[in-house]
Amino acid sequence: QGTISALNYGLRVTFSLVGLFGQAMGMASYPFMSRLAAEGRVDEMNELLNRVLRYLAIVIPFSVLLMVLRHEVVVILYQRGRFDAAATGLTSNLLPFVLAGAFAFSAQTVVSRGYYAMQDTLFPAIFCTVAVALSIPFYVLVMDWLGPAGVALGISFSALLQVVTLYLLWNRRSKNPGSRHVYVHVAKMIFLGGLLGVLLEGFKRTALSW
Repeated sequence: QGTISALNYGLRVTFSLVGLFGQAMGMASYPFMSRLAAEGRVDEMNELLNRVLRYLAIVIPFSVLLMVLRHEVVVILYQRGRFDAAATGLTSNLLPFVLAGAFAFSAQTVVSRGYYAMQDTLFPAIFCTVAVALSIPFYVLVMDWLGPAGVALGISFSALLQVVTLYLLWNRRSKNPGSRHVYVHVAKMIFLGGLLGVLLEGFKRTALSW
């Protein structure tokens, strides 16, 4: 009971990050990508796309920070009226699993705009629909294992599946030579984010014990 609402509240927190970083960078870079695509300067367009994706990796440590402060964030944003301490506990428990997909959601807003700049709006729409359908067995599997947290994890997994495959297909289509640097940079940020999360979680527990 209440898990659907908790998932929706968790998505609101996640999409605040997506809006702050992904949507903002996507909207800012799209006119430049469109101009480069129209002029046939695909190599420069790839450089811009790769650079924006590397900048977007900053979402990862911010996601980790919100994971560590999940309870406090939910209290500040939502706990009032009928949204009581029990609702806060349920939402904060699901929030890390949803936040795991914040970078994927953010990157998707940028990668899809690469296709749009090339006047291809149909392929990303069809592909993302198919990817969601293919994610359904994963939803069922992790829901049996983790319950509501499995649904949240399925959301993040589906977003990651979509953006990684879209980017791989884009690289193959456009012969993007700089994509390797994007993968390496994102991997570094994931490692640093994980390390940051461990340190912050330890600091938080120590501080609360005082």
